[in-house]
Amino acid sequence: NLPGDVVGLNSWVEVEDKLTGRQMKFRIVTPGLANLGKHFVSVYAPLGIALMGYRKGQVIKWEMPSGPREFFVKNVINTA
Repeated sequence: NLPGDVVGLNSWVEVEDKLTGRQMKFRIVTPGLANLGKHFVSVYAPLGIALMGYRKGQVIKWEMPSGPREFFVKNVINTA
């Protein structure tokens, strides 16, 4: 079990793109459940990989397909 504020599989995550200010909320799921319409992002998608193991309040610097980005982890919710 992960601490409640650490991103893992099945976590709901709220992030802010530091460059654009865009805010996103989604769940990290297995590839078979990925569905952007439901806000389910694959654990193997670039953003899913980038967020794994980070905590609420941290800033992540990651190389995305569109170039380097920074994301602020605004909130993490882990449910059973």
